[in-house]
Amino acid sequence: MFLAYATGQGRALVDRELYLPRSWTGDPLRLAAAGVPVGTGFATKPELLQQMIKRAAAAGMPFGWVAADEAYGDNRPLRDYLEEEEIAYVLAVSRDHLLAMPVGRRRADELAARLPRRAWQRLSCGDGAKGERRYDWALVAAGRPGISLLIRRSISRPSQLAFYPATKNVHDKATASDNNSKITKCGCSTSPSVPTRVNVKAILVTWTLSQLRSPTKPSAPSLTLISGNALRNS
Repeated sequence: MFLAYATGQGRALVDRELYLPRSWTGDPLRLAAAGVPVGTGFATKPELLQQMIKRAAAAGMPFGWVAADEAYGDNRPLRDYLEEEEIAYVLAVSRDHLLAMPVGRRRADELAARLPRRAWQRLSCGDGAKGERRYDWALVAAGRPGISLLIRRSISRPSQLAFYPATKNVHDKATASDNNSKITKCGCSTSPSVPTRVNVKAILVTWTLSQLRSPTKPSAPSLTLISGNALRNS
C-alpha cells in the first residue's frame, strides 16, 4: 500500500508499506523464505497508514490534511490518532457510519435524508477529464466540537451519496474530499512493463488546491454549515 502527496502542481507517491495477512505473519518459515525481516508482526491497513503519516510528519513534510477512502475513514483509532495529533482530515466513510449528534448517534445516510432543501448547494470542485465536476454539497455540524459531516450528492443520480467526516480546520473540505481522483491517478502506471495499478490508500494534501466554487456565484462562500437542530424530523 502506498501514500501519495498532492499539490496544485502535481502528485507523487512518497511512502509505502507491505500489508501481510495473519496467515503470513503467523508462519515464520514462510516469512523467512520470502525475505521478510525478522520480528515483523501483523498490522492492520489503518495501522500501516498511521505509521506512514507519522513518518511524513516527523520528516517535516508540509501538508494541510489527510484524505483516504472508507476502509480508513471508518476506523475509529485512526481518526482518534489524527485528532490527538491535530492533523486535519477529510475521510470517506460508509453510509451506515454513525455520527454523534445533539440528539444521539445517527447514520450518515439518515442525516442526508433529513436535510432541508436549503442545506444543499450546487458547487464545482474543479475540472476533470470530462469537464467541470459539479455536485450538490451539504455540510452538517456534528455533536462533537470541531467535527462536521460533508455530504456529496450526484446531480444526475441523487441517490448516489458520499460521506466525509472532516475536522474544522480543513478550509477546503469539498476539494479535499475529491482527492480520490488524485489517488487514482497516482495509482495508474504509464509503463507497460509494470502493473497498471498500485495500491494507493491515502493522500497528503497541501493547502494550494483550488477552492470549491459556485458556478453562478464565483465569489460566494463555499459551504454553509447546517446545525443538527435544522434537520427535519421526518
